[in-house]
Amino acid sequence: MGLLSLGTPLSWAETKKVAHHIRDHGITQFLYTWDRVKDKNGDELLWGDEIEYMVVSLDVDTKNAKLSLRQTEILAKLSAIVGHLCLDIPASVAPPTFHPEYGRYMLESTPGSPFTGSISDLLAVEKNMRYRQVASLSTNLYTYTLSKEKPGS
Repeated sequence: MGLLSLGTPLSWAETKKVAHHIRDHGITQFLYTWDRVKDKNGDELLWGDEIEYMVVSLDVDTKNAKLSLRQTEILAKLSAIVGHLCLDIPASVAPPTFHPEYGRYMLESTPGSPFTGSISDLLAVEKNMRYRQVASLSTNLYTYTLSKEKPGS
């Protein structure tokens, strides 16, 4: 979603009312764009992904977890240490970027460079997402992502 600087987000109830429309039109727009550019030569179709994280402060002694509201501080720290976090990334993979997200307890990460339509890039997406997962930001701060699969999938 990214940082919302103008406008107001829809409530969950409002979002549910239009979610099917958004999904259908998003797919339709993608297919239309693909059909329009699929035979172009010299122009490569580039794409990317984003992962949204919740930052949680975890006290293992008291077994207490709270959302951390230190987004600005965390982003500054990540910016300073992103090279160190990515030491095990192959040289061909650009270091990721981290961005503010909607809530102060949230971060977003994107690949350092876009993916292409090549088989190797398609196979690299999941690995790249794992590289971007920041397991621990400090002794008690952790990033978490949530996803939900449809029943039966």
